[in-house]
Amino acid sequence: MNKKTLIILGILFIILAGLVLAYFFIFKKTSPEQNAQTEINKDGFVIQLPGGWVEVEAVMGSFATAMNNKEQINNADAAKIGFRSYYSVVYDTFNEKTDNDYLEKIETSLKGNFPEVKISKEEDKNMDGEPIYFMEADIIQQDIDFKVLLAVNIKDKDVWIISFNTLKESWDEYKNLFHQIAGNFQIK
Repeated sequence: MNKKTLIILGILFIILAGLVLAYFFIFKKTSPEQNAQTEINKDGFVIQLPGGWVEVEAVMGSFATAMNNKEQINNADAAKIGFRSYYSVVYDTFNEKTDNDYLEKIETSLKGNFPEVKISKEEDKNMDGEPIYFMEADIIQQDIDFKVLLAVNIKDKDVWIISFNTLKESWDEYKNLFHQIAGNFQIK
């Protein structure tokens, strides 16, 4: 497999692994300084960390993962697996002919790995002078309806993808926050 395919598979793995790994993250104790943290500052990027969210051990293939550790889950099936809304940041290099070729490859890969996925919205936005491509998707896993927002930042040959994941029933509560975090994402 080439690197591009591995990165896309990594994104898909983040979505699935997050559901299972989230269970373990809720038991991780946080220190007071983690609770006061307002951003995640890594090599290559800075991303907002909202109040009540904590940086957790990065899911395989991602550079950073954050979770709403204080979220109250009312969905019994989601609570059973310990799910909490989260986002992950993935890096890739751009080797496609055009931005649209790359974006089509992401969508094709999602549909290939999750045949039941429904892409509900796609849009290009210009936030703080930088173009960001957004893709909203609905995915059902373990009889739970999830909403995923991918924010794709392409700059030169670098691609930063933020995968936001929440319960479909929580989407209205999180959509503005997810777009805000994506809009404030800074590439170093």
